[in-house]
Order: sequence, then C-alpha cells, then structure tokens
Amino acid sequence: MSNNIDINKICICRCNNFNLCNRNTNGNDSCRYHKNIKNMHIHKILYNVVNDKKNIDTYDLYEIYKYINVINYPNVRELYIEVLKSIPYKILRDISFINNKKYSCKMDKYNLLYYINKNSYDIECCGNINSIIKLQKRFREKHIIKYDPCDDTYMNSEELFTGDNICEIIPERLFILKNSRGEKYIFDAIELEYFIRTCIENNQEPYNPYNREPLSNYTINSLRNFIKYHNLKIKVFEYKWDTNMHAFTDLAIEIERRGFYNNPIWFNELTNIDFLKIIKYFKVFSNDIPENANYFNNISENTLIFDFCKDAIKLFKECNEELYILCCNFIKSIAMCSNNFYENIPLWLTNGTIGPIGPISAIIGTSVNANSINRNIETLMGLINRNTELENNFLLYYYVEYS
Repeated sequence: MSNNIDINKICICRCNNFNLCNRNTNGNDSCRYHKNIKNMHIHKILYNVVNDKKNIDTYDLYEIYKYINVINYPNVRELYIEVLKSIPYKILRDISFINNKKYSCKMDKYNLLYYINKNSYDIECCGNINSIIKLQKRFREKHIIKYDPCDDTYMNSEELFTGDNICEIIPERLFILKNSRGEKYIFDAIELEYFIRTCIENNQEPYNPYNREPLSNYTINSLRNFIKYHNLKIKVFEYKWDTNMHAFTDLAIEIERRGFYNNPIWFNELTNIDFLKIIKYFKVFSNDIPENANYFNNISENTLIFDFCKDAIKLFKECNEELYILCCNFIKSIAMCSNNFYENIPLWLTNGTIGPIGPISAIIGTSVNANSINRNIETLMGLINRNTELENNFLLYYYVEYS
C-alpha cells in the first residue's frame, strides 16, 4: 500500500477501462477533463491502495477494505461498496466467485464481497492471523483443479513447452486448463504464465497453444492464484531457453505480432535440415535486399535451433514497414518446408495461388528463378551429405552464395 499521491503532477482518475488518466494536472486535484468529477475521494482511495495497477486481484479488494477502516470513515460498508462500484464489473467478476447464480443482482454481489472482507478483517484484528491464512488457502484451493494421475482423460501426456512427461513434473507445478467442452490440458504453470504474459506484452490475446482457443480473464487469474498458492516463481524473459519449444514459443509469438498466423508446434515438427533450407531460401528470396545480411550469419552446429530462433526474433522485431518484405520472405521460406505454414500462409503472400503447393515460382513470385533455387538447394544438400569437417563457420556447411 502506498500513501504517496503526487496529484500535482498526474491525474489519478480512472477511465472506463480502469486505466489511470495520467494527464498533467498543472497543480490542481485533477486534469481539465476530470475537474468537475464528484467522486475524487474514490479515485484517491484506489490510487493509495493499488497505485497504477490495472489487473487487481482479491488481495487488493481486501487491502481496499483495510484502508477504509484505517482512515476511520464513519460508514465503512457504504464507502467500500461505492469503491467496488467504481471498478468495472467485469474485473470483479473475473477475480472472484461473484458470478455465482445464487446472487441475482449486482448489489447482492457487492454485499457478498463486503462481508467476506469484513469477516477477514475482523479475524485479522483479533490477532488470529493463522485463521485468515487458512481461509485464504481454502478459498484458493476450491478454485484449483488438481492433477489426478489416475485420470486418463487428459488431452496430453507431455508438457508442451518443456517436452517433459507429465509424470516427471511435480504436481505443484501442474496447472489444468479446462475448456467449455470439458477437455483438460496439462501445463507447467510457470511456462504457461510466461507464455500468457508474453502474449499480453505483445498486445496479443492469450490463447491455448494446443487449439488456439482464447483464454478468459477468469482462467488467467486462476493461473495467477495457482502460482501464488504454491509459491512458485515466475520466469524472467531472456534468450536462455531450456528446450527447443521454449525458443519456438517466443518466435511464434513474435511472428504472430507481425500479422502471420502460426503455432509453435509447427516448428517442432521440422528437422535440422529443414531449418537450414529455410535460411537458404530466405537468403535467396532476399538477395536484392542488402539488409538480409544482418541475419542468420552466426549459426553454430550445436546450437542451430536457438541461433535460428534468436535471429528470426531479431528479424521480426527490427524490420520496420520499409523492410517488412524480409518478414514476408521468411514466411515464404518456412512455407517451402512446412505444410502447416503453407496451408496458413496469407493469400496476398502467394500471389493469389490457391490449392496444393505447385511450382516454387508460384509461391515467391517471378523475382527469383525456380531453377536457380533448385540448383542452390541441390548444392546445399550435397554439402550436407558430405559430412565435411567444419573449419570456420557452420554456415560454410550449407550456405552457397547466390548470384
């Protein structure tokens, strides 16, 4: 909880989406758009407790209740419910169980939240902190689907991101994702949270990577509560992947951010030779674009997959509108080696070609001669099959300068 409100600098009023206004106040209580607002005291309470947080949770609701008690407001219930009403109802619904049909109207649900937090506060004030901890754990436990090793209805037996057998992962890390059809998918909670967080950071709607079904805020908050309940530590992003699937996941998210539908599983189906061919195709397709030389130059034999993903992510992050053609060439290159990518390639990228894959020139247009590409690939494959001892750069193993 923070009491450091500097309303001389920014406006702390919240918009309909619960984001802070953040406009300059020029020394007033609020910006010129909110100067006549009647419930400024509500916005001050929210800012004092949750600061600039947008994604609040049940703990924040309790802290708000505690704060109102601390400031000795004469009617705690009235003020607390007033604060609840200022929070978008969808947020309240997603972070608590107030969507229970037993409570028919919003006011019943506001009252429910008030009495839950009041009772929790009373227990804490009586000094019996252990009781409230037990209540919180019991509440969280009710909303967690526990892994049952005897259940044979799970949709997967291996964890998608790590590739580990589910039986080899400690139960405290196994999060069960259940959809509306009753299908249950098992994930490592840490890996799934990292995947969801990366989607959100890239302005992409989080989804189930097995079937691309969007994940509801309720599911996302359930995962966060699961992680809190088991005291798990979330991952910090860095290019230090433990498995190929980790790298493929980061790459898939970046590719989708730039407008190309894909799935990390599709990369996992490719062989090392496929990745070499993709790089070769990319170099061929981008021969007339000097900036292509900035990518896929330091590829090592022992770290081929990680090096490939690192440079591909760099490509999609760096190539602005003027160099977007390089992103397109990369997608064309993958489509040459993957049926999944080919079947989902945008029509505008195939020059209107529809149906089973035909001549290479149909995919890449007329700027590159198909026979030349075939000759280069034949040379490439010849180099691969020789098992030549490498002297300098692994790229010598497969890269034949195109001219």
